[in-house]
Amino acid sequence: MYEQEGLKSSKIAAIILVVVFAFVGVVHIVQDKTIDEEKTQSLAHDYDSEIKALIDKSYSCKSIEEKQDLKADIEDLNSRINKLKIYERDSVDKELYNKLLKTRYDVIEALDKVEKSKEKIKQLNEMIESYDLNQSIEKNNKIAGEMVKLYYQIPKDGIGYLENRGKFYDIEDAYYVYCAKDTIKLIDKIGKVKYTDKCKKRIVKACDSYYKLSPGARNKVTNYDALAKKKDKYQKLEMKELGYYIDLVSGVKVRDTSKSKKEKTSSDDEEDDDYDDDDETTRRKSSGSGSTHRERNVDPDDYDDGGDYADDAWGDDYDDWDDAYEAWEDEGW
Repeated sequence: MYEQEGLKSSKIAAIILVVVFAFVGVVHIVQDKTIDEEKTQSLAHDYDSEIKALIDKSYSCKSIEEKQDLKADIEDLNSRINKLKIYERDSVDKELYNKLLKTRYDVIEALDKVEKSKEKIKQLNEMIESYDLNQSIEKNNKIAGEMVKLYYQIPKDGIGYLENRGKFYDIEDAYYVYCAKDTIKLIDKIGKVKYTDKCKKRIVKACDSYYKLSPGARNKVTNYDALAKKKDKYQKLEMKELGYYIDLVSGVKVRDTSKSKKEKTSSDDEEDDDYDDDDETTRRKSSGSGSTHRERNVDPDDYDDGGDYADDAWGDDYDDWDDAYEAWEDEGW
């Protein structure tokens, strides 16, 4: 009997020990898991900070050397991230990590472009070195044009490898001035704007010449404003004559959406059949004898140049641009 009770007690004690050990094991597991999660979060924070720092650094990298250093840093960080345990790697900010991979791709692409253009960089350096600035651009315009073309085939990151950029920019400037010279002459040849085929052809030819120039050469066309005004004036004359005009550059047809002057005059007459003699006298004084000048909407005192005044006054105050200009001259405005 005593043996049975002892055996029973031993079993109970063993069960208690198993339960205690199981509980202690669970506690340790929970503690270890908590510690692992804290370590993982801390590790992820460190990696996220490194990723942010490299992405920020990429914005200020200009030179090839800086990009090469950045590439090496990104490769090192990416290698360390790939060696993490799966759950550790999953804790790294995925959006940030994808931005890092995109930055890595962009840097590699930029470096590859420079590598491929090294031969062009070498060729341009040799051309710059041998170019004689003392010779006229008229004699050297062909080689100068080749140099400018070659320069714009080199990626921006490779420009730093040019050995004498200052000299090249002098050559480029002279070449653009040379290219703009013919366009300047064509603009000067337009002369006084009239609604004739001859005038139209001159304006179109000057516009075509201007827009065939590169952006840099266009900046050297010193009389472009005059071309723009002459083009605008011709189109106004065509609008007045036809009720529409064809844009001399784009070829687009533009219609006059306002009432024609004849319709407007007819409408005004119908609305004002009851005017008296005083009104007629006022109108005659305003129009003047034998002149197309009406009551002025544009004040000539505001203009130092007759051409500018005529541009704004004809159509409103005068029926003809020439009349407006001559009036400005005759009356001493």
